[in-house]
This record gives sequence, structure tokens and C-alpha cells, in this order.
Amino acid sequence: AVDCSSEALAIARQNGTKLGLGSKINFCQGSWWEPLEHLRGKVSGMLANPPYIPSDMVSTLQVEVRKHEPHLALDGGIDGLDCIRYLIETAPLYLVSGGVWLVEMMSGQGEMVAEMLQDNGAYCGVEIFSDIEGVDRFAMAYLK
Repeated sequence: AVDCSSEALAIARQNGTKLGLGSKINFCQGSWWEPLEHLRGKVSGMLANPPYIPSDMVSTLQVEVRKHEPHLALDGGIDGLDCIRYLIETAPLYLVSGGVWLVEMMSGQGEMVAEMLQDNGAYCGVEIFSDIEGVDRFAMAYLK
């Protein structure tokens, strides 16, 4: 598990322990792949919940969200896709062939994320999955 926030990692550690998985997860502080350089070409799958809210929408989020989530964890750039673009571009350096790429996204971003994955050329089996309310929420693909 990688996060740039020590607070987020502390919560992740607590959750891992509660689930009995604490000893099976390495918790690393850093930015995206930075702490995982030694795993280039060796990762079988990645799961990310990146910032995906467009910058101009962050101030319109529910007060509970804005109050308890750091701005860094919410703001995904002008269209909300900056971090997702980065992960699409960089994951092929770390994933093994057939490795899974799975990312949470905002409602309305599915078509664009699927198009970016396909246009990249390194991925196959691109799928968009809905949440329990039927809203596009996750994008999954495999490294060729």
C-alpha cells in the first residue's frame, strides 16, 4: 500500500490489522510508484483510488467530504483525470504482462478512461464496472 500521507497510511495499517491482513501488506509512504522502484516489471496488479474530482467541483462537495478529506486526496486537476492519466502512462513500467490495472473514478469518467486505456496501446480487456447504484465507478484493464 502506497500513500503520500502518513495519516492515511496509519488508517490503512489499522484497517489491515482489523482484517487480519496487517502482516501481509507492506505500507510505504511516497508518491505513486516512487517507493516501488525495485518492483519495476514485477507487479501483478495495481489498485488505486486516486484524486478524481475536477478542480472546480471540489468546493461543491458535501461539507463532510471537504472537512475530512485532504484537498490533495480529492483534486484530480481540471477534468479530474490527471492522476488517472499518470497511472495509465506509468503502470506498464511496473506491471507484468497480464497484470491487472484497477482504478476508482468519478461518475461520468468511464468512457474517457476506457478510451485513454485503449489509446495507450499497452492494455487489453478494458472494462468499466458500476457501483451498487449503477454508476460507472471502476475501470479495469490488463497489461498486454
